[in-house]
Amino acid sequence: RYRDSDPEENAQAAVIERRIESETKAEKHIQKLLLLGAGESGKSTIFKQIKLLFQTGFDEAELRSYTPVIFANVYQTIKVLHDGAKELAQNDLNSAKYVISDESKDIGEKLSEIGSRLDYPHLTKDLAKEIETLWEDAAIQVAD
Repeated sequence: RYRDSDPEENAQAAVIERRIESETKAEKHIQKLLLLGAGESGKSTIFKQIKLLFQTGFDEAELRSYTPVIFANVYQTIKVLHDGAKELAQNDLNSAKYVISDESKDIGEKLSEIGSRLDYPHLTKDLAKEIETLWEDAAIQVAD
């Protein structure tokens, strides 16, 4: 196993082997998981859930990095509901129930425009109130 010609090299090899053995023993309790799957199949989501459930959770920087994603989801979802109700109001046989009220019409157009952007504004209390107003509209509730 060791070369007789170089005692220094043999000593280094022995040190490396001892280190590998000690690291192997130290990692015996660690369970490893290999996640395979196509792109966008949920591998990262599973990893994040494992981290949240079995580790310390997310640090402050990770939490802040999710804020734009949450804003995007809110704006895109309210846009889908608004636009879906408008389409149903034009094409459905029972179209009257999908007509957005006059009070919510301007809010709906504004939020739909925001939902079409690639950059979303910070979700302020005023915008949240407008989203709530549109959400409570009967046409949006039926379209949901």
